[in-house]
Amino acid sequence: MIDILQPCVTFNKVCTHGFYQENTYYLESEYDPSDKNKALERASEFGDKKIPLGIFYRSERPSYEDQLLQIKEKPLIETPVERSSAVELFKKYT
Repeated sequence: MIDILQPCVTFNKVCTHGFYQENTYYLESEYDPSDKNKALERASEFGDKKIPLGIFYRSERPSYEDQLLQIKEKPLIETPVERSSAVELFKKYT
């Protein structure tokens, strides 16, 4: 999830560029992004001099694409399509 702080200069006269410049800070260098509870706590902060910026949570998990066996070796477009008869399938289950 990505949260983007972008002021609306037309309608929002409170959260302006100046407001964000004065009230944001970057997470400390010793902050641990692997702690999910702490990440939720810090992401919930919003107020005067209290809007954190940075990576709140990072989890080392395989990507969706890495888990698909069909595209592990080569792109799906290069995989030959095996056409089979539905008649054989119907015979098997009827």
